Amino acid sequence: MKMNELFSKTCDLSMALGHQKINQLPRCLEITVDKSLQFAFNAHKQTVKTSEGEDVPPFSIFFRWNGWPVGLCNASGGCLMHPGTTEGLEDTIIAHLDAAIESTKASA
Repeated sequence: MKMNELFSKTCDLSMALGHQKINQLPRCLEITVDKSLQFAFNAHKQTVKTSEGEDVPPFSIFFRWNGWPVGLCNASGGCLMHPGTTEGLEDTIIAHLDAAIESTKASA
């Protein structure tokens, strides 16, 4: 199951960018990875809205791909969907997260 890898890679990027104690933020931690991928991480015990108004359940991550909402995941699993096809979307998102993590390490 790659969904746990997706959650883990998102956490890795958040930490590589220096984010800590995100449960103390007033809402989700929102990160633009690149022109295609954005995510909102809710580290709160209650549902929190993104800056765009989407509800993100507790301890979950909401993903946007090319501006479209494509899914949610948490440490237990999740679901991605995409206008057109979902084939390879999870792998593609993980590859974008890996590239961002490497880029962050290289610039440190």
